[in-house]
Amino acid sequence: MKTYIGTKIINAMPMTRIAYNELRGWLLPSNENGDDEGYLVEYTDGGTPNHASFSGYISWSPKGVFENTYRETGSNSETWYARVFEEREELDHKIIKLSAFIEAVTSESLDEESLSLLRLQLKVMDQYSHTLTRRMEKANNETA
Repeated sequence: MKTYIGTKIINAMPMTRIAYNELRGWLLPSNENGDDEGYLVEYTDGGTPNHASFSGYISWSPKGVFENTYRETGSNSETWYARVFEEREELDHKIIKLSAFIEAVTSESLDEESLSLLRLQLKVMDQYSHTLTRRMEKANNETA
């Protein structure tokens, strides 16, 4: 499998696994715990609606998975902060991949100028990540 990073704006509300199964008209499988905390998730930006009460595609997500993936938005500043946070997360993932690539490069596979440009790219990406982090810290300090 390949690794992906995604960004979506969704609608969600807390819901146990059993409540979700009941909403869908499904029996809870015997090997699942109906008391598991989680969220009903509605994707409104794609996917065919799969329940008459919702305009988007719905699914259920365990609480831990959901809370590690999504951040609540409300005001414009919270939405701004979420976008900056996601941007930095994606950038940091790219930094890790580029660092690993640079370390694996041999002199036979890449000329010195190309390697130098990759190192410069990595340096600029690091500075960019640091700048995003500082902006987020400043926003946190102003709201504290």
